Amino acid sequence: MLRMRKVEDGFYQVSIASFDFDKDSAHEDDIRVIAAWLRVEAEARGVEVNIGRRLVGTPRQRNSFDCGVFVLMVIEHLSSDIGRALRVIEHGESMLDWFNQSDVTKRRKELFLAAKCPFPCKIPTIPSKRSTNEYEIIDD
Repeated sequence: MLRMRKVEDGFYQVSIASFDFDKDSAHEDDIRVIAAWLRVEAEARGVEVNIGRRLVGTPRQRNSFDCGVFVLMVIEHLSSDIGRALRVIEHGESMLDWFNQSDVTKRRKELFLAAKCPFPCKIPTIPSKRSTNEYEIIDD
């Protein structure tokens, strides 16, 4: 994820964040390549950039099939709280406590129900522990 803001005429602050549960992963190489490309592009445009790089820890997937749901949940969380997302990007705030495997399992079931739902319908949600139904589609 990139965030670029103009500090003054001809000078920009760029923050690059890579999201992975393993902060020691190979993503550092990817970030280096992106940063190098940004420097070349900035020089070609006659502007200066200060590039900050962050590896951001995210909740760890505990199975072999929820990676897509993890990606969706990271995006949902980042887009639902822009202030917190900016702290993650600019200061490397961890996302490890934002959600966990059980949250992902619940979201996968919700997405499964949504895919089976005839159109038009509302996206179903998994009921709370108070409900006696295993699943229910919410109709308001």
